[in-house]
Amino acid sequence: MVVRELKARYGVNSNTAKAFSWAIRSKIPGGDGWLDALDLIGRLPKRDENVQVILYLRNARAEIENVIAERYELRSAQNLELTEMK
Repeated sequence: MVVRELKARYGVNSNTAKAFSWAIRSKIPGGDGWLDALDLIGRLPKRDENVQVILYLRNARAEIENVIAERYELRSAQNLELTEMK
């Protein structure tokens, strides 16, 4: 599957990050809550302890993105397209 097919499957026209988010929400148990939590934490004031939490969650997001890339056979997308999500 190419990224274009992933976007078509989840009804996303141009934004790869949104396609991956929809795939995470529908295919990863707890994906909804995890992405919502990441969004809320990203809005916190930038303090040292918050930055550490954000970095931890970003690493976890990268691992989840890898699961989606593997599930949809998007290995080539990891270096090119997923970088826009960071």
